[in-house]
Amino acid sequence: MTDCPCGSQKDFDECCGPILDGTATAKTAEALMRSRYTAHVVGNFDHVANTHAPEIQSTYNKSAAKAQSKDTEWIGLEIRETTDGGEDDDTGTVLFSARFKENG
Repeated sequence: MTDCPCGSQKDFDECCGPILDGTATAKTAEALMRSRYTAHVVGNFDHVANTHAPEIQSTYNKSAAKAQSKDTEWIGLEIRETTDGGEDDDTGTVLFSARFKENG
């Protein structure tokens, strides 16, 4: 068992793993946020790119994100608040804090 980096206290293969490998979709806004954080931790920048809002996708620089990640240590994700974003919602908002160290 490998704990999921998103801090859910679930096994990676039962949490963000299936979302990152494309065998499942995030059913809630919080699950999507957790999967995006985890994608940064494990270096799955395709998932990050593919889950940006359409108006942002064209400006996302995957190469720069990969380069930056080499000097980044991801420490933790804290979900502070969610508004809407449930399984039956079209939109939702997740307020979060992502902690990391960059260049030491």
